[in-house]
Amino acid sequence: WRAFQLGFILQNLKGLVEPDHEDRSTADLLWFPTGGGKTEAYLGLTAFVFAYRRLKPKAGFEPNAGVAVIMRYTLRLLTIQQFQRALTLTAACEYERRKNEDLWGSERFTIGLWVGQSATPNSYDDAKRALEKLKSGQPVYEKSPYQLLYCPWCGEDFEPRYYRADDDQQRIRIFCWNLECDFNAQASADEGLPAMLVDEEIYRHPPSLLLATVDKFAQMAFNASANAFRNVSFSPSGP
Repeated sequence: WRAFQLGFILQNLKGLVEPDHEDRSTADLLWFPTGGGKTEAYLGLTAFVFAYRRLKPKAGFEPNAGVAVIMRYTLRLLTIQQFQRALTLTAACEYERRKNEDLWGSERFTIGLWVGQSATPNSYDDAKRALEKLKSGQPVYEKSPYQLLYCPWCGEDFEPRYYRADDDQQRIRIFCWNLECDFNAQASADEGLPAMLVDEEIYRHPPSLLLATVDKFAQMAFNASANAFRNVSFSPSGP
């Protein structure tokens, strides 16, 4: 991180940790140029929140339950682009957790993409059908879980065959095929990358970090499944 990003992180730590801090009653609107480094600044705070919840369960949060951070965006294309960057951070946190489960717990750090069926599938069945079409060479324009085009950890280009439909757990798993990558099938204990791209899976296994578009949040008033997103402690909004 650059100096101004570190300053931003340090300036906001007390507001994240202290429930009665004055920052909690303030909503800040930050104007900053595209490419200036906003995302990396609040991804630093995201990593802090991940760690704090695991190390300080007595602070009022269930350390392994619910969503720790929500990132909201207005445009679906921008959300998907940011998802790749945020997944890199989540993968780094998950890599550290796997090295020391006694400290960080057995529950994975994960990220979920919640943007609606025009981009990602709402159900496991939709996701599985889309993958079958993609793997047979047919185009899929909606409800596709094929959103990651390269590995966020090693840079390996992804193909639809890197995605696996798990009928037993009704989950879509993504594996890197680079044998030297820490998120290939063998190295990641058959879990793959810590990413979820299907709404049903996100509701069943609320991710540590939830990336969503604002139209999805409008559903919360009448979508009971969204009650799964609880214990949120940090919620930066994108442009």
